[in-house]
Amino acid sequence: MKCPLSCGSRVNTNTCVLNTAFTAHNKNYAAVVLSDCVASMYGDDLHEFGLQNVMRCLGWVLDNEQFARKLEEGRRLNA
Repeated sequence: MKCPLSCGSRVNTNTCVLNTAFTAHNKNYAAVVLSDCVASMYGDDLHEFGLQNVMRCLGWVLDNEQFARKLEEGRRLNA
């Protein structure tokens, strides 16, 4: 399975990000969503709804700090 990164500032988690994650899933990708880079203009409840959908079946949800740690771990393993 391939793994794209989906993130952006002020992007609607429950619409744009979730749609991107579903599209990635349908093309055999697993999305990585940086939770502190996305939000929803429709409220925190729908932001959380989008993140939960990704976490449960479409990919991974990490914050920037967690993502940076994972990158560093990967660098060390591949050094």
